[in-house]
Amino acid sequence: MVACIGRAAGAEFRGVRHVSALPLPGFGRDEPLPGSADALARVLAEAVLDAADGEPFALLGYSSGGIIAHLLARHLEDAAGAPPAGLVLVDTFRVDDEAMNVGFGQLMSSLLTMESAYGGYDAARLSAMIHYFDVLAGFDPSGPAAPTLFVQAAEPFVEPPEGTDPAEMLARPWDPAHTLRTVPGDHFTLGQDNAPMTAEAIGGWLDALG
Repeated sequence: MVACIGRAAGAEFRGVRHVSALPLPGFGRDEPLPGSADALARVLAEAVLDAADGEPFALLGYSSGGIIAHLLARHLEDAAGAPPAGLVLVDTFRVDDEAMNVGFGQLMSSLLTMESAYGGYDAARLSAMIHYFDVLAGFDPSGPAAPTLFVQAAEPFVEPPEGTDPAEMLARPWDPAHTLRTVPGDHFTLGQDNAPMTAEAIGGWLDALG
């Protein structure tokens, strides 16, 4: 089973793998928000273990969802005693990445212009997004033991500042132990127009896990 946080080629696995999308608490109207990263991990861990029903599973997180998937993988290993077979981070920038600091405004602007693909951004969703930034502000990037695939978009989603190497604006593996796969497109198209190639890279790595 693949448990997904965020949208990135999940539809491409339909009929091939058992995929469960994990909705984050607090994005619906009148839903309670998690008070801490630990509380968020506990809620999501219960959902993952229920969906897996004793079978091996991998976690996949797209964009900032990768930070949550990473946090969840550590919780499942350390607190729940049920480690994932693998972790997939799809174009996930670390919270302290300079590229994200430079491009954050453009990223948010792009999201707001793509409501048809990502759903409407009402007051509840926008408030939840800001709350999650606060909850994850102290995120510890030290890795879980699970093998990790880092899927990198080949093109930057933001115009590099003058004199900056475009490669510096790409999301990069957080750890030398991560397996890197670079796929065509930018941060957005790898889960849309280029979704089949993104899914192929992820599926091949999952197959190799056994």
